[in-house]
Amino acid sequence: MLKQINFWNTIVVLQVVFALILLFFLVRLIKKSKIYIPLLIFAILTVFDSIILVLSYTGLIEKLPHLINTNESLFLLYGLLLFLYIRNLLHRRLIYKKSDVLFFLPFIVSLLVYLPYFFKTAAEKLSYYNAESGIDFSEEIWEWLFYFLVNIYFLWKALETLNVFNFNQKKQLSDVENSNLLYTSKLIKVCIILFCLEFVLVYISFLGFKHFEEIYLILNFLNGIVFLLIALDAVVHSKYILEDQNSLIALPILKEEENETNKYAKSSLTEISSKKIKTILLEFMENEKPYLTPKLRIKDLSELTNIPAHHISQVINESFQQNFYEFINAYRIKEAVLLLKDPKLKEYTYESIAYDVGFNSRSAFYTAFKKIYNTTPTKYLKK
Repeated sequence: MLKQINFWNTIVVLQVVFALILLFFLVRLIKKSKIYIPLLIFAILTVFDSIILVLSYTGLIEKLPHLINTNESLFLLYGLLLFLYIRNLLHRRLIYKKSDVLFFLPFIVSLLVYLPYFFKTAAEKLSYYNAESGIDFSEEIWEWLFYFLVNIYFLWKALETLNVFNFNQKKQLSDVENSNLLYTSKLIKVCIILFCLEFVLVYISFLGFKHFEEIYLILNFLNGIVFLLIALDAVVHSKYILEDQNSLIALPILKEEENETNKYAKSSLTEISSKKIKTILLEFMENEKPYLTPKLRIKDLSELTNIPAHHISQVINESFQQNFYEFINAYRIKEAVLLLKDPKLKEYTYESIAYDVGFNSRSAFYTAFKKIYNTTPTKYLKK
């Protein structure tokens, strides 16, 4: 029997331990910010689901029959909770709307479907559990499709929201390496791929694929691990995210692909004022070199120039077709090129030059340099 395989017992127990550790850190995080509540709920559900799996694989579930299948409906919440967490990040606070009830409809429907089963006696549940022999495609295919589609939908919404979050960070910060959740974005894409693989696996199993159960369990386990890694990434980067979020000012939440005309349709900034601000900005950047300050924010530049931050953001967007992050780092790279060409500084490392011009890491310097010159500093100097 598959439930007697020690390998699965071991890895699921490790998953429980991992989730419990994350649970501890998320509880501490919530004391600082409520935006992490959806992740805390996710960690609790993961612990519960993993415990049910351990009991199932070891056969101990027969001693606690009322727990059988109590975790089935929870699968519909994973993608949704991740989306709600990222939406909180975008708005820098715990967001809840009346319309959010609609997001929980798939979960509620699933609960209603399982409701008659929950009211069965312990003997009836044990009888049903012992009568099961592997996975019945005919009975579970629609449930799988429902589960896949709901989670993929919310994961896709989470990915879109995360892209907006990362874009808006760059509107105000010159250093986003630790607060831009690019790693989380990649993990969400991995989750979507794993769900799609499960979908394909269910389909080809109708054609007589023999090792469906083993691979299905592996994919489910991998998905659980990826979700936990997303929570881990949130814990690791929470310090930087909370610091940055607390220092940001209220600017409109915009998408990268939004039309420039629509962005500033209601702006009070005239064309003459815009040109004047552009001139002031250029002179200030050339003479004062504020970009040499690490972690420079648009709020700081606003205070230094006495220009409202939303006007600076608009001028940078309209006049330079850049966001604040790109605008500042372009000056840093320009300064870095001067240092790289200076014969007196040929013994300097790239890391030293990166810090000298305002970057906080060598990787951030390389990324910005390659985006502007489409090559590495070494190849650029050789040319």
